[in-house]
Amino acid sequence: MKKALFIILFILILIAIPATVFLVKQRQDLRQRAAPASRVYFEPSSITKNVNENITLNAMINTDVNIVQAVQLRITYNSTNLEGLTLTKGADFDEELLAPTISNGVATITVGSSTGFTGTGVIGVITFKALAETASPIQVAYSILCDDTVTDNCTQAAAKKEGGTNVLIGTEPALITITQPGGSPSPSPSASPGGPTPTPSASPSGGPSATPQPSPSGTVASTSPSPSSSTLTPSPSSTPGGPTPTPSPSPSTTTLATTIIHPANGSSTSNKRPGIDGTSFKNALIILTINSATPINDTFYANASGIWSYALRVDLQPGTYTISVTGNDPVTDKLENASSTFTVTSSGGTGGTAVASPTATPHPTATPVSGGGTTGTSTANASPVVASQGAVPITGSVTPTFILFIIASGLIFLGFATTLGKKE
Repeated sequence: MKKALFIILFILILIAIPATVFLVKQRQDLRQRAAPASRVYFEPSSITKNVNENITLNAMINTDVNIVQAVQLRITYNSTNLEGLTLTKGADFDEELLAPTISNGVATITVGSSTGFTGTGVIGVITFKALAETASPIQVAYSILCDDTVTDNCTQAAAKKEGGTNVLIGTEPALITITQPGGSPSPSPSASPGGPTPTPSASPSGGPSATPQPSPSGTVASTSPSPSSSTLTPSPSSTPGGPTPTPSPSPSTTTLATTIIHPANGSSTSNKRPGIDGTSFKNALIILTINSATPINDTFYANASGIWSYALRVDLQPGTYTISVTGNDPVTDKLENASSTFTVTSSGGTGGTAVASPTATPHPTATPVSGGGTTGTSTANASPVVASQGAVPITGSVTPTFILFIIASGLIFLGFATTLGKKE
């Protein structure tokens, strides 16, 4: 009987040791799981080219703490001004999972990394041909990010230990300006001021010389005003005066589509994460910037009604902040800007503001990681906070603890049984 109990106890110990090691390792892996923190952007972020010249952009990624294994890119552009020529895999990803496509203002490609990529690198290289001059900069942008509700026609990245979650948290577009070679607009302004100047100089020279001759005939004197009326081309001098008042009322009647409703300009709040919302064009790409100790930059889209909103991921410390928003009309490529300055006041609590200060400490540590591109500052804002939030449910899993408790209880029971067996 004793020998059988010792054998059973020995077998259970052999099973319990590897099971415990496995569960502890699995728990550590879960704790080490990084939160989504990657961003995609373009290099160069802005460029100016002449009509018929080629434009090459690098589609870049900054993975921050993620180990990215695959990236699905969907790039949109204005097919009126740009012709998509080629889209190829970047040097930092060794697999082309889905072949590139370019059609009707949309370019797509899916690439992968067999070992997992970390850091800042090139996902793909896209080349355009400039077709027509632009009145203002147009955008080459990444489409909306994939999530639980948007699974098609979107941009996403998959990383190790993320369970298929899209680890991209933001995108940055590239601004392209296309000009005509040679600068034809310059002569037209020089000619317009030159026109009115000779007209008055010619009118006095012709007017007086003709007037003395008909003056003897008094009856013809009535006709002398007629040449003077033709000479009254000083009316052009009144015409320049006309346009001047005309533009002045027009801006006052123009209403901008892009606005910031909350927080209102000049307002103050004690909420360290105030709600931010406004309006813009329908389905417009919104570029938001908040000046803070670590500037916040982000991009997202307005809905089909032109309404947009933004939720802060970090607390704003007491102080004055300015929100700047740029809305891009996807139909006309028109850009509109809006800004709002507001103040975050102290909550007045005994320790409210002091407790919030440690949350700012992760930002400087994350900032150098994302220094490679224009998206760096926003990565620093989002990744530390999302990581702390994402870690809570993972480390709070009770399953491994419950299994370890059962194994320990079994071993304790067997220990008692062995002791009783010895006494017998």
